[in-house]
Amino acid sequence: MSTTRLYIVADEALIGRELSARVTQLGYEVCGQAARGAQALEETPRIRPALVLMAVGLAGEWNGLDTAARLRPLLAVPILFLSAPSEGLIMSHIFCWTPDEIFANLWSCWLPAESFPKTS
Repeated sequence: MSTTRLYIVADEALIGRELSARVTQLGYEVCGQAARGAQALEETPRIRPALVLMAVGLAGEWNGLDTAARLRPLLAVPILFLSAPSEGLIMSHIFCWTPDEIFANLWSCWLPAESFPKTS
């Protein structure tokens, strides 16, 4: 059986490392990580993860919502948005997304491996 492959987009190195360690402990494979939206757009279509963990408040030209909107036409992949409570203005735009997108608070949502689809 294959391990579910996750791609992490988080501009804060400490958050990215912690998130990577936690999902690895839960049995997932981190197949890539980016600090900026442009890097994620370049890598994810080639890597083809089963799920993208996307920080909403990315630094750089695009925030996480902008990056996700650009990623959608390139790769049909579920995106789990991660946010800190201080990103309220950005979060007001989350309601533009369809119900298959998920929002979770980075510090309170650690889902077990069986919550996500398995790849074969």
